[in-house]
Amino acid sequence: MEVSKSLIALASLAVIGAVVAPALAGTKVQENIVPSSATSPPGNPTLSTAGKFQMDDKGKVQVTLKGVTDGAGAPVTSSGSYASKTMPVLDGTQYVAVFRATFTALGLGIEGAVPVELKKGNGTGKFSQAALFSLIPAGLGRSVELNGVEIWGPLGAGNVAACTAVVTAGYSVVANDPSCRGGTKIGVAGISIP
Repeated sequence: MEVSKSLIALASLAVIGAVVAPALAGTKVQENIVPSSATSPPGNPTLSTAGKFQMDDKGKVQVTLKGVTDGAGAPVTSSGSYASKTMPVLDGTQYVAVFRATFTALGLGIEGAVPVELKKGNGTGKFSQAALFSLIPAGLGRSVELNGVEIWGPLGAGNVAACTAVVTAGYSVVANDPSCRGGTKIGVAGISIP
């Protein structure tokens, strides 16, 4: 019985396809941002429950904050200095989303920081962890566990240099790193119980 070369090639590809693990693509996590107040309804400063934290498998992180108020209850507007496309600069008026994650195969915990400029209490901050994700060696598990998100602000002038270092590096390996935890913790990723 003669077997054609194309049938052998097709069978070989099928075997290779069964042996090579499929690449998972298109995974992402999205969480609601809710007030972290000890009272209900939350006192000022606070934020609304309409905010979101998102991270995808390419390392894109996006934080959307809504309804951020200062201690007097007025909607917050930050300076806009970090929104510059050519030279973003933290000046202490920004709010910062600090997220904790673990690269499960490496057992390595990190913290990342996403500065958010606000206008009338609303704003979006974006950050890329793609360079960090590319450091995971081939053959190791590629899952990332999100361990929590906290919203802090305003950052304050005293935290600008340390937080700039974390944002520039892309992450910190210090647990509960105080660098970007300036001002008041006004929100967390989670749910709000009615």
